[in-house]
Amino acid sequence: MEDIAPDICLSHIPEVKNVTVERMLGEGGFGVVYKGLMDGKEVAVKELTVRRSTALLAEDDESIDKFRAFAHEVWIMSKLDHPNLVKLYGITQQPLRMVMEYCPHFDLHTFLRKQIPTIGPQWSLLKLRIAIDIARGMAHLHSMRPPIVHRECVSVL
Repeated sequence: MEDIAPDICLSHIPEVKNVTVERMLGEGGFGVVYKGLMDGKEVAVKELTVRRSTALLAEDDESIDKFRAFAHEVWIMSKLDHPNLVKLYGITQQPLRMVMEYCPHFDLHTFLRKQIPTIGPQWSLLKLRIAIDIARGMAHLHSMRPPIVHRECVSVL
């Protein structure tokens, strides 16, 4: 059933009740990502944004599409357990949010473009280690049945 209708099979996802949102980190296709706290631990909080506060009305195709994309991402992330992939801790229902592992500092693209003179020649070695970790995470996604294709790519070398 999960493979056919993942958006109605989210009952196995833990509901998180003790999350506070601190500041906005960015926006995506269907939501806003915030830095937050859960039990004193830093987390990333991705909130579904819809056009109307009355939520998902039948005639609002854009909101329905956003909900489906959100539910699909939650479902996929709930299936992932690997040290090189971001962990999903759970969801909140009011408002609808995903609570995930927080990766501090910068996005990977910005970090890899930085010049860090104090590291010197070890910078290339660090970038190689990052590339290997990315490859491990991607290999895990591709080894799943059916395989998961990640559509974003960052050049690290």
